[in-house]
Amino acid sequence: MGEKNRENVAPLTEHFEELRRRLVLSFIAVILASIVTFAYVDIIRETITAPAGIPLVFITPAEAFMTNIKIALIAGFLLALPVVLFQVWSFLLPGLKSTEKRSIVLFAFASFFFFAIGVLFAFYVIIPISIRFFLGFASEDLTPMLSFGNYISYVSGIVFAFGGVFQLPIVVFILAKLGLVTSDFLKKSRIYAVMLIFVVAAVITPPDVFSQVLMAVPMILLYEISILTAKMVGK
Repeated sequence: MGEKNRENVAPLTEHFEELRRRLVLSFIAVILASIVTFAYVDIIRETITAPAGIPLVFITPAEAFMTNIKIALIAGFLLALPVVLFQVWSFLLPGLKSTEKRSIVLFAFASFFFFAIGVLFAFYVIIPISIRFFLGFASEDLTPMLSFGNYISYVSGIVFAFGGVFQLPIVVFILAKLGLVTSDFLKKSRIYAVMLIFVVAAVITPPDVFSQVLMAVPMILLYEISILTAKMVGK
């Protein structure tokens, strides 16, 4: 009995060690990339703050400096994302044959592609629309003044939320490959999925209906794409 427990513990320990190693590699990649992006933080900051349309302010002595570091870390993470995704898929898809290991590269590339599409969609479509909407409440006796730190937090939150949501086709592809979902199941569950999508959009977006709708509509479209993906896998 004790020998069997030791046999069960050994693989578990190996999995934790593998996870730790891949987390360390991902962390190193992000830090190195962040050092590079910090050298160009002024250019990155100008790009990120462009949708605001008005000068930003910082209201605490350290806000500008700390927010610049935050920008470098965010940009560094995005720059190192291919390495991070490769580590993630290498951990989630263990035991592949040498001829199948290219699947890890394909999964990492597909994940990065969909994440990048989500980030670009959020930055060039959703954020400008939402910023114009909120600044539209300005009036003669109500002047908008955006804090630098709060603005970056708002933008990064939306960008990462969309990047994560755009992973839905990849997730469905894997579940369909494993036989856990089918296109018929997804079609029958469409109404429940739409309800869940609006709940998720309410949780991961700022607390306003406008942002929730902006998040929900692409998620519904991605769900429809996922149905087609599951259908192709089924064939």
